[in-house]
Amino acid sequence: MHLPDEWQPGRLEVRARPLTSVLEVFTHMPRFEVGADPKYVDAQRTDCLSAWTAIAMDRDRQLSSEDYDPEEGFCVQSLLRLTPFLDYLRRRHEPHEPEEPEEPDTTSVGRAEKPLRTSPAQQRKQKGKARNASQGDQFFINNVYDGAALFLTECGLWGLCKGYVEPGDQVSQLMGARVPLVLRSVGPAPASEFRLVGTTDVAELEDPGRPNAWQTHLVEDEYFGVTLV
Repeated sequence: MHLPDEWQPGRLEVRARPLTSVLEVFTHMPRFEVGADPKYVDAQRTDCLSAWTAIAMDRDRQLSSEDYDPEEGFCVQSLLRLTPFLDYLRRRHEPHEPEEPEEPDTTSVGRAEKPLRTSPAQQRKQKGKARNASQGDQFFINNVYDGAALFLTECGLWGLCKGYVEPGDQVSQLMGARVPLVLRSVGPAPASEFRLVGTTDVAELEDPGRPNAWQTHLVEDEYFGVTLV
């Protein structure tokens, strides 16, 4: 089959706009094989999360005055926003506060009320829903950050990217895309050809008061024509 001359395999013409560039790249979360020991995997994830937290806290100390509060620093708060599904690891290292037992209901109404009864079929259905939900949540938690690198942008924002991001890569908004992407220039300046590194999540990127912030109301003329190769 003959393709039109303008259809070139491996090349995709898109409309994009640069938002910021990657300034510095830090620790990568390891990738794990299917069936890896859960204890080993959690230990590795914990080590990486601890490294990310130490980096953020150190940067906050550099930016703050003498009354530094590690819980309120911009960098630490940005990391918390980027990694909500790793909170289960954070909670393991926080002091456990025992819950106060509920007081039994000794009122006449409480004594008279009986628990609602469900049929065996309803019970099986409820258990199936709970099991499927927990499996889906666990799958998402176990994979969402694996292989991701923590990076800092030129405008001072923090991000995560699962691709092999490098300093100088460009965080961009593609026309029609719902998430920002990291692109890498592969041609001479001025760059018009890029390679897709991966999707990214950048904390505070959508702040309207920030230059080149993520915007959803742009028209085609506000994007630039580039080629993905």
